[in-house]
Amino acid sequence: KPGVYITCTTVEGKKYPSATGLTNRPTVNGRGYTCETFILGFSGDLYHQNVQVEFHSFLFEARKFDSLQQLGDMIYSSAVKAKEHLENMERQEETVSMAVDGAYSGVGNIELASSKNVELIPT
Repeated sequence: KPGVYITCTTVEGKKYPSATGLTNRPTVNGRGYTCETFILGFSGDLYHQNVQVEFHSFLFEARKFDSLQQLGDMIYSSAVKAKEHLENMERQEETVSMAVDGAYSGVGNIELASSKNVELIPT
């Protein structure tokens, strides 16, 4: 579905919050669809490098902005939302890990509401 997404981008093993637009670039009257990712906190050249972009959730549909400044502000605020979303996910994973720690004496998998598996390690 075209629009802007909360994503997490992995570069050389390090994860960064990001916002990815799958749009036809309506603000600049673009033609055809592009997939562009803004990586919060990353500086460098990614040409000829392998990166992984994980899509987490849909933010909003593509829209035309009145100026490139407004577009830039939206891109930055979307990346900040991605950072907050990913930090919340990490806190939830830590909470699940803490709740499971010591409550199970075997090794196995537990099915969570988010359909993720957590490996249980005896303590």
